[in-house]
Amino acid sequence: MYSKYNSRNHPACVAAAKQAKNDIKNAKRNFEKKLAQNITKDKKSLFAYARSKSKVRTKVGPLMDTKGQAVTSNLEMAEEFNKCFASTFTIEDVNCVPDADEVFRGTSEEIFYDMDVTIDKIQAKLSKLRADKASGADGMSPWLLKEIQESLITPIYFLMRKSLDEGIVPDDWRTAYVSPIYKKGGRHQASNYRPVSLTSQISKVIESILRDVIVEHLESNRLIRDSQHGFRKSRSCLTNLLVFLDKVTESINCVSM
Repeated sequence: MYSKYNSRNHPACVAAAKQAKNDIKNAKRNFEKKLAQNITKDKKSLFAYARSKSKVRTKVGPLMDTKGQAVTSNLEMAEEFNKCFASTFTIEDVNCVPDADEVFRGTSEEIFYDMDVTIDKIQAKLSKLRADKASGADGMSPWLLKEIQESLITPIYFLMRKSLDEGIVPDDWRTAYVSPIYKKGGRHQASNYRPVSLTSQISKVIESILRDVIVEHLESNRLIRDSQHGFRKSRSCLTNLLVFLDKVTESINCVSM
């Protein structure tokens, strides 16, 4: 009787296995459905689940150094990436910078001397942080910052105000985790990767506030030409091409007439 009870072919065992199989299938279906519903808020989990189903496991390296020798250790590959990414930066010659045309037409009171940073702006930025984003070198995740935003608003305000008054950016805000992302070509060449920097989330919040204030001043005083389409709200390469197409079409019509 015990051998029959312990057998996988026992009716009770078969029924329990069938029920468990159905429960696992339903749980998987519900999990995938939940991932799809939350894709706008949590893209990270969706892509992580998709990568877990892939049989292809890509990794960085080995790399080839300037002498054509293979580099396999993590430290040596990091040095190769550092040399490659640092070589793309250039030092501009500021001694021969031409004078810009005077385009500001506002009054002396409207000249942009300082930024009006308020606690409400900081709170609005903290409340919009996406919890699925990665943290920077300081280890402060956006989820944590969003959950304790009430306690952080005032300290961030004083830090930002002090940074603007003294013209100094804290070292923690300038430190980043740099990850090489494969772009094209052979994977053994460091130049075929592009760097992605993970900086401090607090620094990103402050940079976003500064960007909004500067852009608002530039657009309200018409200091940006209408021909500028990149990095502007409601404008893109498509709007630039449409404007160009209208001018070309207008020129052709004038010639034909």
